Amino acid sequence: MAPRRRAVLGAAAAGAANGEGVRLASAVIDSAEESVEQLEQHVGYFAFGSNINKKVFEGRRRISPAESVPAVLPGWRLEFSQPGLPYAEPAFAAVEPQPEEVEDAAASSGGARQPDVHGVAHRITPSQWAYVLETEGGSGGKEDHAYKVVEATAVDYSGRELVVLTLTVSPKIKARLQGRHALPSLRYLTLIRDGAKDYGLTPEYQAWLATLRHYTAERPGQKLGGVVFRALALTFIFPVWAGVRLLRRVTGMKSANDDMASRWMRRYTAALFRVVLGLHELVAPVLGCGMTSSGSSPTPPRQ
Repeated sequence: MAPRRRAVLGAAAAGAANGEGVRLASAVIDSAEESVEQLEQHVGYFAFGSNINKKVFEGRRRISPAESVPAVLPGWRLEFSQPGLPYAEPAFAAVEPQPEEVEDAAASSGGARQPDVHGVAHRITPSQWAYVLETEGGSGGKEDHAYKVVEATAVDYSGRELVVLTLTVSPKIKARLQGRHALPSLRYLTLIRDGAKDYGLTPEYQAWLATLRHYTAERPGQKLGGVVFRALALTFIFPVWAGVRLLRRVTGMKSANDDMASRWMRRYTAALFRVVLGLHELVAPVLGCGMTSSGSSPTPPRQ
């Protein structure tokens, strides 16, 4: 019996002749020790997109990690291969394995090997991890639902190896891009650049982020597409996500662990984005592509 437990039980026994104090004290201590044990169980999560931005992760999503350190994920690269909302948020970030052959890697990135992805290794509770998956469009490791969870080994900037969970895109989901090299929005890319600066990712990696292109609606049809697809998001996407987040604020993050709302959200999100991307294929020949824009150019990070 731990010294603290013996002391509390002893004091309770001295003050409660009928033993009720002992029982209550024991129950309180058991509950406290269970809470401490749960707090000590954490998940390593390697963030690479908007979740390296404190305003998003700790602010909007209200997640307070036990630890957050800059790290690199050897053998993986950053890609914008998660289909998003055409004309507005065409693509979101994901990690993908580096090609095994250096020559292939150079060819796929236009003559220069793309760097291994840098990001932030967060140490969070299982409940917080479940909430992260929910906020990422209802991801859950299944290939037909948003992101796919993979386990990898990250290395923080002190050289420490960390087993982490991170998010990639299955071939089935990536195929919805129809072979396009989709571009992120300037808003989304800026969140990543600002987060990289805040957490002190290497100057070389920040310089590489500064070279990335963003989507720009250049043609009148693409601008019209932006209005139409944003209206769809405001009608069918954002209210649902906002409702689920409100539910979690009321019930707590722990309830996000694959409950009925989580399962429903995964199915709803997957179905909705299939419809949205299908609609894009119908209107793209008329309005122009809502995922790529030939005139897009790098925009330096804000100073």
